[in-house]
Amino acid sequence: MHRLVALALVLGLVAPVIAAEPVVISGHTERINAVAFAPDGKTVATVSADKTLRVWDAKTGKQLASVDAHRGTATGVAFSADGKKLVTGGYGPKPEGKGHQEGEVKRWSSDLKSAPNSEIALHAVEAVTYDPNNRRVLGGSGKFAYAWDGTGDEQRKVTFEGHAGTVLGLALDAQGGCLVTASEDGTVRVWHPDKGKLIHTMKGHQGIVLAVAVTPNGARAVSGGQDHSVRVWNIETGKEERKLTNHLGPVFGVAMNPDGKTVATASGLDGTVRIWEVESGKEVSVIRLPKTAKGPCRVAYAPNGNRLAVASFDNNVRVYDLTLE
Repeated sequence: MHRLVALALVLGLVAPVIAAEPVVISGHTERINAVAFAPDGKTVATVSADKTLRVWDAKTGKQLASVDAHRGTATGVAFSADGKKLVTGGYGPKPEGKGHQEGEVKRWSSDLKSAPNSEIALHAVEAVTYDPNNRRVLGGSGKFAYAWDGTGDEQRKVTFEGHAGTVLGLALDAQGGCLVTASEDGTVRVWHPDKGKLIHTMKGHQGIVLAVAVTPNGARAVSGGQDHSVRVWNIETGKEERKLTNHLGPVFGVAMNPDGKTVATASGLDGTVRIWEVESGKEVSVIRLPKTAKGPCRVAYAPNGNRLAVASFDNNVRVYDLTLE
């Protein structure tokens, strides 16, 4: 195990954060594409290019359950707000005569003991999330995002149409009042989640937008881009508030602390996870990853905000306990 003590940068009046030596979770045979904490913070779910969905004990790293989730790469995972269900997204079959793969969205019991309910999307699904009210699941598929309710009825599916490139990330506020998407077309977009209506198109990134997160109160969105930047957006006005440029590589992972005060961003290619104060844009901590972990990586906060899971390109997840100095 690599010993890592990441000391905070003391900036202004923001309390510095220390990330102690992590718990390393190992078992996937290919890269991990998404990681999520259960609402009680006791377990972590991961999905991988090895097509599996796995659930782990967040404290010990012990694998609790595993299932072959998708026919192709598994790309996204999220827990329902009550912790009873999981949703995953991934690649399905490549229909004969078509140049692209179909996508799959599946709903599982959180213990993975029940057969999943499945939805088929026209294009590969790159990201998924649960409505915080447990009404529906959402996924990004090709240039669209979709919201499926619990019936699986196509007539009750909401379509979010407007992106000119693949939707790579999506996030909702804590009340489910707004949906924010990130796309290969270089934009971040804000939508009405029930009507599919486009509210704002937010431009600023130079290149692909790889990930996005939203503050619990729905006031701000934070995005990470291929251009190495992190952008903070005002959701009400659709305007960029600030640009954060400390990363030296593409920002593949963005996770909002449940308290809405800090956000974690991960480049992987520059070997760092950085924690920022959302209000001011001040950097409060830098976690430096082992050399073996370099590459695209994802991040997730525990519900209490005191732990951070980092899914790295070496097929491992590292769970860090975060404490104020």
